[in-house]
Amino acid sequence: MKKYIYIIFINLILSQSSSLSLYGLGEVINSSDAAGLSLGDSKLFSNNSILLSSPSTYHNNKQASLAMTMTFNDLNTNYINNLKSNNFNYVSFGFPITNNQYFMISLKPVLRSMMRIDEDEFTFLGSDLSHLDTNGDGDPDPVKYKSSYNFKGGMSEISASVSSKITDNFSLGLKFGKLFGTFTRKDTLNFYTVNFNNNGEQINSTWFGGEPRQNKLNYSSYSYHLDGRLQLKSDNTLAFYYGESDRLKIDAQYDNFDSVIYSIKGYQEYGLGFKSYIYSGFGYIIESQTYNAFNCKDIINIFNKPSLDMNSINYGIFYKDSNVRNININSINYSVGFYDKMYTFDDSEISLSDFGFTFGLGLEYLNNNYFNFALQFGQRLSEFEEFSNEKYYRLTFSIISKNNWFIKESE
Repeated sequence: MKKYIYIIFINLILSQSSSLSLYGLGEVINSSDAAGLSLGDSKLFSNNSILLSSPSTYHNNKQASLAMTMTFNDLNTNYINNLKSNNFNYVSFGFPITNNQYFMISLKPVLRSMMRIDEDEFTFLGSDLSHLDTNGDGDPDPVKYKSSYNFKGGMSEISASVSSKITDNFSLGLKFGKLFGTFTRKDTLNFYTVNFNNNGEQINSTWFGGEPRQNKLNYSSYSYHLDGRLQLKSDNTLAFYYGESDRLKIDAQYDNFDSVIYSIKGYQEYGLGFKSYIYSGFGYIIESQTYNAFNCKDIINIFNKPSLDMNSINYGIFYKDSNVRNININSINYSVGFYDKMYTFDDSEISLSDFGFTFGLGLEYLNNNYFNFALQFGQRLSEFEEFSNEKYYRLTFSIISKNNWFIKESE
């Protein structure tokens, strides 16, 4: 039965919707920092001394800071034109503990799926099968029906991070997070009258009523993240990250039924990257990323599609121009990159490719504040007809503002 998909957006810590939203618990959100995104969607490197997605860099900040990331999305397919949204993807506040340690609290979305689905074709019930009386004569009448589905919600993470400079060449970052959120699924069976003319042809049809059903999934778990970086000779850097979550508790609440508690395997992610300078201010990065999704195939899937695991190779080139003739601007950062992602099903030979390019520009200004933006565009394969030839464009802004908030002023 063919279905048409309509995407709904809400502008509050919500993700972009795409074909990835139709798998498992929804689309994974990675846009924490425009500076890393501009380098081929890197999670470990940027052209700044601080990267919001990498806690091992936070200790480079010697002041209290506020940070925020916002993304504008545009998606096109053969069936969908100019699907747009804008949303906040990250917000944080941090401050130094010592000269070599930093503490950060952050909030960001982890998974999201926001959409409406309408069946395109009707199913007919004759008067011998129908129990509905549409004309008030006391006898059952023929009807036709089709279903509509609404999905909204997802999962967010609130976390606390500590960054430590262990030696002059080695630093570590540790993040502990709480995963929470609610996903609501509502399906409505809509009935319509069926009328015929003298030739037996169907004529006007009107909506007669609907039978809505709704269930909610409440998520709860804890997440852990460790990343580190080692400074090598010639100012090169080797970095890694590893993250995972506990088993995810899902409290499924159904209309007119008792709630059911599920427990599913948590996610796991890890990556390794290398950053090298060719000469002062100019260099490149290469990075490998792996994400093993929540194992929810037996619990809740929108289209009975399991969660998607992801493997990617990310490349980027950067240049920092420190010779700026403006006393308020310390440097201008230029970045370009590309990535090749492969999404796979668990225990399946099916895979979906996602290839894209990134460009970015950043300003370091007024005593090491940062403003960065990144333009990302790519093309993703999809097994859903509505998302065939899926092309997406994203414009991401990040700002890190610093100040000496906790210093006592002399009288």
